[in-house]
Amino acid sequence: MRQFKKYLWLTLAGFFLFEAWLWDVLGATLGTLVAALPIQQARDSFEGFVKTLSPWGSVPIFVLPILPLLPLKFAALFLLAHHHLVAGLGCFLAAKLIGFAAGAYLFELCRPKLLQIALFAKLHATLIRWRGFAHDLIEPYRAELRRRTQALRARIRLWRGARGSAMVARLRARSRRWIAQRNG
Repeated sequence: MRQFKKYLWLTLAGFFLFEAWLWDVLGATLGTLVAALPIQQARDSFEGFVKTLSPWGSVPIFVLPILPLLPLKFAALFLLAHHHLVAGLGCFLAAKLIGFAAGAYLFELCRPKLLQIALFAKLHATLIRWRGFAHDLIEPYRAELRRRTQALRARIRLWRGARGSAMVARLRARSRRWIAQRNG
């Protein structure tokens, strides 16, 4: 039972860190995409609008973009229920990625206002602590994986080098024999 709990916590920590990584990467990606679009005036006015909101007024800006994704998730469930596994998983993955990207981008815009709300600040601090706990839990395994990966790469380099040298020597010997046979 103890081993099961250990692996359960490791699995949960891995999923949590993966989602945190997706949050960071997709938020930055959407921020870059929005910055690249030729909508500077609209983007500036939206950011200015968010800055003028009260802390509780910024909550809908952060939460409401989830609602348009619900039909996409229901469509994914419908496809899965009708045995369209690939289409259903693709639809669900698209909804998840769009939701993560939009949520992360909007959170960065609304963060100063949201952190003024005591409940939200507590929740944010708790999630940051969990993230640190998950990193601490996973780090020994990541270090071991890095060590084993480096050892495997070193072995492959040695094997390639030794095999490559032997192969080059065999090719040279064959070419000498072929030239010798040819020249007679």
